Amino acid sequence: MNLDFHYYATFLAAKIAGFTTNESQVLAHAAQYVDDSNASMVEPELRDLLRETPQPTVMAFTEFSQCNANAITKWTPSQMTQMQKIWMSFHLLPGNLKGEIQFQGITPYAASLPPYLQWELDEKQKNLFRLICLNNSSSIKYMVNHTKNYFQEKKDLHLVGLRMHVLADSWAHTFFIGRPAWYVNEIGPSIEEFDEGCWRPLNITQFDRLYSFEDNPLQRQYAVFSPMRDYKGIVYLAHARMGHLPDYPYMHLRYRPQWLSRNQGNGMEMIRDNPKDFLLAFKQMVYALKCIRNNEEFKTRTYDDLESIGGDTKVESILMQRKTDQSEDWNHFIERVYSLKLTPYKKDSWRDAFRISSEKKKTHYYHFNKAAIMHRNSIEHFLNAAGLSLTETS
Repeated sequence: MNLDFHYYATFLAAKIAGFTTNESQVLAHAAQYVDDSNASMVEPELRDLLRETPQPTVMAFTEFSQCNANAITKWTPSQMTQMQKIWMSFHLLPGNLKGEIQFQGITPYAASLPPYLQWELDEKQKNLFRLICLNNSSSIKYMVNHTKNYFQEKKDLHLVGLRMHVLADSWAHTFFIGRPAWYVNEIGPSIEEFDEGCWRPLNITQFDRLYSFEDNPLQRQYAVFSPMRDYKGIVYLAHARMGHLPDYPYMHLRYRPQWLSRNQGNGMEMIRDNPKDFLLAFKQMVYALKCIRNNEEFKTRTYDDLESIGGDTKVESILMQRKTDQSEDWNHFIERVYSLKLTPYKKDSWRDAFRISSEKKKTHYYHFNKAAIMHRNSIEHFLNAAGLSLTETS
């Protein structure tokens, strides 16, 4: 998901859940800051203050592009570990821990184009398939209830906001995995959108370098990364081969993921109904925030009825807008319901305040980075109990 949902929708969800305006602003900023706190945003003195290495919550697009331009054919365990700590912890929370979803791809696979070597599913890859992201997973349940328990003691709004980002992304990123994995994240040659009563092909432009291409929903023109000549190429991380499509709320997509390629006919296709899923994500976030604030047990597949804002209708209408950025629509609705407008998000504001503060441990920037480490460690502990890990072994 993007800034419109992580910042504006999260603010609205927090207000509906009963948080004050100031608390909701902190929650919303923390939720969006997950998408901005890359390695370049880490201040040198932060390590001494935290007494451990800070944890970036995202890779900068330039980092991603550099990995593509200088293709890495064999990741070191430390490189893969760092990648998984970022993507699996904060954007693609592993959810297939008990193997609820089975791998249904072709194995072995001998590609028709010569740059590829023969590929065959092994036991390690089968086990890693348990790390695909799923919404309504046991991981989501654990995360929200852990947040609820911690909030009763510490009232840590930064951790709450950060974890609302993770919850929301579990809807947009379901069925992808937070590591370079062709056998999961690759897609077929065509992507279609259901619009105006029928399936329509998208106009896809493929890039293999950093690009400044603006997706155009009115003309159905979108950019994705082109394939690489290696099964663990960086373009097979998460949904890079689909560009930003999974993060656009209005998208109703049909495509063929590699992990379903053994099936025939309709069984090979994945249909993503983002308007429906994003509405459920919003309703689940409101419910989760109420659980955290009121110290009530969180259960999966339970959603708020949005009665206080008149039900689903207005949120549905926002999500259906064919815009790559729906921020203005969310903010207008916030103004209508609460007679206030959320100030525009500024990614450097927390870091700038930290730089000039004489009490750095009291800043939002410090507390967010502290929360990021706590969250990563908590997820690692939970995965370890299931026989899985964010740490890559050779």
